[in-house]
Amino acid sequence: MNEAELRLLRDRLDIAEVMTRYATGVDTRDAAVLRGCFADEVEIQGSSAGRLHDAFVSTGFAAGLKLGREQWVSRLLEGMSAFALTHHMIGNHLIEVSGNEAVCTAYLRAMHFAGTQFPGSAPYEVGGYYRNTMVRTAGGWRIRRWTLTCTWETGDATMLMR
Repeated sequence: MNEAELRLLRDRLDIAEVMTRYATGVDTRDAAVLRGCFADEVEIQGSSAGRLHDAFVSTGFAAGLKLGREQWVSRLLEGMSAFALTHHMIGNHLIEVSGNEAVCTAYLRAMHFAGTQFPGSAPYEVGGYYRNTMVRTAGGWRIRRWTLTCTWETGDATMLMR
């Protein structure tokens, strides 16, 4: 294996690791971990044909936003604070690297538990995929464009309306 092939393998591992750190940061509400996942400026876009659509519209995600890293991490953690517990599983990474940029498409399954739901009843659950544009920085790969497409949902969505 030559150096170019080794670098590509390392890039793919590092990019998949960013997605894993992102899920961990969201679920543990760890701002420092989340900061390490994002570029200085982040483009945000979310779409859903289901009940999550209204939440995306009300937050501006449906139209797309450009936010600084700190502002995005704060908004992300604020949104997650509505839940007693979340569990994000991200997998099936398809990574296309082109120089110092990459696109990572990865499946998502996320469970969201409100205080009254955990434990006992089923969570509000969404599935879909991320299609994130990454950029290589001096500190490693970072998400520059965060795009979430929710393709299905199940459970009690009333917690989204709070």
